[in-house]
Amino acid sequence: MNSTQNKKLEQVKTTTLIVGIDIGSETHYARAFDWRGYEFSKAALRFENSEHGFTELMMWIQMIKEQEGKKDVLAGMEPRGHYWFSLGVFLKDNDIKPVLVNPFHVKQSKVSVSETVKRQRGWISVFLKKNTNTRASSFRKAWI
Repeated sequence: MNSTQNKKLEQVKTTTLIVGIDIGSETHYARAFDWRGYEFSKAALRFENSEHGFTELMMWIQMIKEQEGKKDVLAGMEPRGHYWFSLGVFLKDNDIKPVLVNPFHVKQSKVSVSETVKRQRGWISVFLKKNTNTRASSFRKAWI
């Protein structure tokens, strides 16, 4: 393994909360996992693509962090058009590292085409956990 791969793997610890976010034009969905893939939420959090929705996401993340004793947060999302920009800036401003996951790799990992959006959010989190085909440095500073 090269040093870049090692740095990616070191980001996910037992104290890391992994949040997979499915980006939509008006509504986003999030699920929370630990490093083993255990899901902390029974249902996905639905939140709007607005400051109010982002605040709702932060309160949800904070609640899970406190309940589960997590210290760090990695939030992964597929970069769908321009819809992720404002969420990415909000997360970065709140000390949460946004990680972009290549949509092609998420699509290739699905078992069938008919899988639900809920399953897709799970796959985004799996990619974050394994740090396979993710680019933590790919958050585009030019758009901030």
